[in-house]
Order: sequence, then structure tokens, then C-alpha cells
Amino acid sequence: MLFLNLIDHSSRYRMPTFFRLVDFGTAEQKDRAVLEKQNIYKCSQRELQLIPGLPLAYWIGEKSKAVFSSCEPVGDRALKGLDTGGNIGLFVRLWYEVSHSWISIQNTSHQKWFPLAKGGEYRKWYGNNEYVINYENRGLALRKNNANLRSETQYGKRGITWTVISVNGFAVRYMPPGFLFDQAGSCIFPRDGDTITIWQILASLNSNFGSFAAQVICPTISYTTGDIRKIPILAISQEIEDKVRRNVSIVKSDWDLRETSWDFRRSPLLTDYSAPKIETVIDENLTDWSWPSAFGSGKAIHLPTQAEAFKCHWTSLFLELHKNEEENNRIFIDLYGLQDELSPEVPYNEITILQEELVDSAGKENRIEFDDAVLARQFVSYGVGCLFGRYSVEQDGLILADAESTAEDFKARVPGARFLPDGDGVLPLTDEDDFADDLPTAFKSWLRFISGEHYNDNLRWIEQNLGRDLRTYFVRDFYKEHIKRYKNRPIYWMISSPSGAFRAVMYLHRYNRDTIGKVLNDYVRPYRAKLDQKIRSFQAVLESASESATEKSRAKKRLTQLEKYRTEIEAWERDLLYPLALKRIELDLDDGVKVNYRKLSGIVEPIKQLEAKDEE
Repeated sequence: MLFLNLIDHSSRYRMPTFFRLVDFGTAEQKDRAVLEKQNIYKCSQRELQLIPGLPLAYWIGEKSKAVFSSCEPVGDRALKGLDTGGNIGLFVRLWYEVSHSWISIQNTSHQKWFPLAKGGEYRKWYGNNEYVINYENRGLALRKNNANLRSETQYGKRGITWTVISVNGFAVRYMPPGFLFDQAGSCIFPRDGDTITIWQILASLNSNFGSFAAQVICPTISYTTGDIRKIPILAISQEIEDKVRRNVSIVKSDWDLRETSWDFRRSPLLTDYSAPKIETVIDENLTDWSWPSAFGSGKAIHLPTQAEAFKCHWTSLFLELHKNEEENNRIFIDLYGLQDELSPEVPYNEITILQEELVDSAGKENRIEFDDAVLARQFVSYGVGCLFGRYSVEQDGLILADAESTAEDFKARVPGARFLPDGDGVLPLTDEDDFADDLPTAFKSWLRFISGEHYNDNLRWIEQNLGRDLRTYFVRDFYKEHIKRYKNRPIYWMISSPSGAFRAVMYLHRYNRDTIGKVLNDYVRPYRAKLDQKIRSFQAVLESASESATEKSRAKKRLTQLEKYRTEIEAWERDLLYPLALKRIELDLDDGVKVNYRKLSGIVEPIKQLEAKDEE
């Protein structure tokens, strides 16, 4: 920006003149703009004083200035959240790291972990509900560690939250009752007896004027509580309030599509979108919509058909949300006469649902195109969850999600289940089908159970969209994607020898002190015996006079590989696996994945982000 103080000879007041050069890319373009007198604005000091905080917003129009000066601001409804005092790693977890029954939203008798609003990615209306904080005994441990529990009287109340540091702009989200909030996820709460409703604030701040006002007052990527207090709240009609509730419900349904939501029910590809919707009350002012299980109706699942139904259903919801947002903008623009300053249009990439399921280019090009590869990977991840008993295709929601859960616990929670999870919570993953509960084999058994006569079609659909066969996918890609999906705090752990000669996937919430011993005795030692048998068979091929040169060449290559496997596994078992099995190490889920993963260092596949000494 460049500004010059020029004398307005028709007045005794100075009228600063500004050149807005941020709209031009290169230095040459900026120089040319000044010479050609492009983007020139004149604005008096009196006009600048109309905007709270006195930002140098010389470039905004007269009608926008009038809104700033005439509408009530957010004010002291916006509150800064708690500060753990630099000890975040002691008190904050991703919700799936801890025992689910100890989270306050699930348990009223023993409440240790409470939902925490903590900012997160750019997202409107609802979501980013990922973290929990240890607030047991009203935060006793936090207080002992000098945490600043500011705004404590508002803990547990419904409100509106936003991300304080955001490179993608400003957006707000509905926060249901039961949450605490920290500095990164500061909140807005209607005052007692307030005539301004929570829906009015949501509609106003998520409008294009709300985004515009945030840019005026907060020209950087930081949206502090003090700044947000200056944004005006615009009046809305009852009709828009109803649409805001609908927007929140749509976006909540989107958030719950993925297993990283604590309200996840089942794979979206197992949902019957043709059935009547099911209404669930979120709180006294908001209703959640869901649809029943397609498998629950007794039908065999046909994944290609289910995927198309999913796309059709969510395309409709995406377009409805897009229409609602543009109508929200249009109403504010018309009400305040901002037609010359703002446009009601919302680009598709600013509609913050299906961000994972749509191809990267779709939002930028204002079109809807789903990524079938993502749908297939999500489905496989859900299937693995069913193998471990975390989920059941016969019952919605989490099943086994507490420390040291067992197969017997599963039977108690899903009475009469026809498909039972793996008995010990460990699924081996070798390069061939060496065990009855080998991960790819077990997954295919589960797929047969839900598919009936559609099994071959379903397997073909999965493998085509994965771009490889199931075994190759599980060996090469599954764990890397699981780590990414669970934000470097995996709940399935890959037990692995140094080069992966032996691998097995273990479910953290089913781990107990004897799990490593079972891996040793039930999998590693039997696998070594299988290797010995295979080695002898390939040696026989090399010694046979009847085998062709081609067969002997293949046998020699495989023999060399298996002998390396055997040597590696013998040393790994002797030096690491056997000593750890003897120690019968206990894990405490309250300590989080980072602390617990290190306890099994040397037998679990290294994760760089978990090896770092400092908490992220």
C-alpha cells in the first residue's frame, strides 16, 4: 500500500489518497499502477474511525462502513479459552487415543476426558471435534500444573467456536454442549437473556460479509478474540435461522461420515439412503439426521451400487448447502444494500464438506466429482475395524474402544452377532497366506459375509479403486494411510521386524500384558517353522534333475529372500521380541499413543512423528 497526503482545496481538511497495490503481483505491475493511477482511494480520518480498532481500511465502500457503525458487534460474547501452561502433552489427547468410556460424553459416573474445542482446519458450521482434555475433578491436575482455566464459567455450554490461526480465512462452527475450549479454539456465547441468538451469530459470521469484516479487522492469518469482538452481527429472519440449523445438521452428517468422528456409525457405503431418515436430538435446539444400515435390512451389499447411491445423496446435500450459503449472503447483501461491494456467490471449494471424498480439482473448477479411490480406502479401513471388533456391521457405532477389550466383551455388546472379531486382536500380514487369520484373508472373509452373491463384484470394485490387489495394498499402503488418517496417533499398530520380514497388525485397545507373548508364540515361531519348510522345498527344486532352468532360477531367487527373512527374524526375536515378551509391558491409554508407542520400540514399525522428543 502507498498513500499520499494531498490537500483537498475545496475543504480545510486533509484527504489522504491511497494506492491499493496488494492487488498487483510484481514490482513492475505496482509501479505501472501508480503511474496510471489505478486502484486509487480517498478516505478521511473520520471515515476510518467508523471501523472498530481503527484498521487502515481505506478501500471499503460507504455501505460497509455504515454496517460497521450501525450494527451491534460480537463484543464480550467472544471469550479466550484455557491455557495448559505449556504442558499440552500432559493433558490433551486425540479422542481415540484414550478409553472411550472415560470420555464425558459417554460416561456420567466417571468423567476424566472432556471434549475440547481446539481450532483445526478451515471449516464452517460444524466439526473439528477431535480432542479431549483431562478435566477430572474439575481440572485438579491442570490447576496443580499452573494451567490458566480462563472463562471456566462457560465450560460445557453450547456456543460458537473458530480457529484462531487460519491461512484459509475466517469461519465459525456450532459447538454442542459439553465442551471445554482453549486459546486456539476460542468461543462465542450468547449472553443470558440475549435477543441475539446463536443461529443469528452463526449466519452473520459465516456470511460473506462476516468473512469480509474479519479480513478488514484481521488482515493477517490471526483471528484473535479481541479482533473478533469488533465484527458486527447482522440481523436475520426466522427462515434463515432454520436454514442455519439445517446447515449445521448437513455438516455434522458430513463430519460423522469418517471413523475419526466419535459419532461415526458405519461405513457410508453401508447406508440405505433410500430409507426414511432417522431424527436424533443433538440438543434442545438442533436435530441430527441419519439413515439406517443397508446391511441391517437383510440385503447383500453391492458396493458399486452403494457407492453410486452415496454420491447421489451427498451431491444433493452439497448443492443444498451451497444454495443455503448463497441465499444467506444474498439476504445480508440486500438488507444492507451491499450489492456494489459484495457478491453472494460461494465457490465450491469454500463449501467445507466432502473435502476428502472429492477429487482435488473439483472445488476449484466448481464441479462435483468423487474420488472412488478414497471411498475404497475408507471402506477397507472400516472393514479392518470390524475384524478387530472396534465396529460391527451388525450394530452401529463403536463396540470395542476401551483398554484391554476382549472378544467376550464384543459378544456381550453385540448379542447374537454372526460375524465375530479376531480372537486376540492381532492379524498377521506376511507376503503369502501363511495364517488362517492373515489380514487380507480375514478381510475377504468379512467381505464375503456382507456381500453374498456380490462378493466377486465387490472385491473387483475395491481392488480396481485401490489400484492393486488386496494383499499388496495391505503390505504397502494400509499402515501409512492409517497413520495419516489418525493424525500420527494410530490405533492399529504394525508389529514388524526391521525390514518387514514378519509383520502383524495389533489393535491398541485390545492390547494386554500377554499380547507380545502371543505374537511370539502364536505367530513368529510358527512363521519361522513355515519358513524352514518353504526353504527346504525350494532347496529340493534346486537339487531336482527334472526341474527346468527357469523354475530353478525362480526357486533360487525366492530361496535367497526366505533365508534373509529367517536370519532377520531369528535375530529380531532373540534381541527384541523375546525380551519384551518376558517384561509383559503394560500400556496406559491415558498416557496417549506417543508415550505408549515408545514402550514397544524395536518391535513396532517406526513412526517419525512419534520419535520426536518434543510434543507437537
